[in-house]
Amino acid sequence: MMGQSAGRETKRDMKRDTSEQERKQKGENKVGQAFTYEAAGQTLVIHLPREIDHHNCTILKNETDLLLAENYITRLVFDFTRTEFMDSSGIGVLLGRYKQMKGSAGTVAYYGAGRQVKRILAIGGIAGIVKGYDTKEAAMEGRPERREPCRK
Repeated sequence: MMGQSAGRETKRDMKRDTSEQERKQKGENKVGQAFTYEAAGQTLVIHLPREIDHHNCTILKNETDLLLAENYITRLVFDFTRTEFMDSSGIGVLLGRYKQMKGSAGTVAYYGAGRQVKRILAIGGIAGIVKGYDTKEAAMEGRPERREPCRK
């Protein structure tokens, strides 16, 4: 039993090393292409890169899955403030994390999405199931935001 447990930890460590190597090989440390994680209590915030496409979605999915598996996260928040482009593989990653969080009674939110990203989220069906916010604080807390009425 001890040998099996140690083997699992080694595989997990190797997976992390592989992700870092993949990121370096794909040039994702260039400005605007890296994504970062921030944890606050049981909330995990993922700061997304300028472009979310098939080139970086595998790394995003694998690292997020690893963080969710190793930590007790009840709220997952995606930060789109830097994101200018997202394709269908990005929708797939978001939908997969939504299903994963829903299965463990967690919630998912996003904030900072620009007009183009909001359009993609709407087309992909994400906007109908994941709550969007204007600010990080509101997204982390899940509180409704007070908005000014539209003026004609």
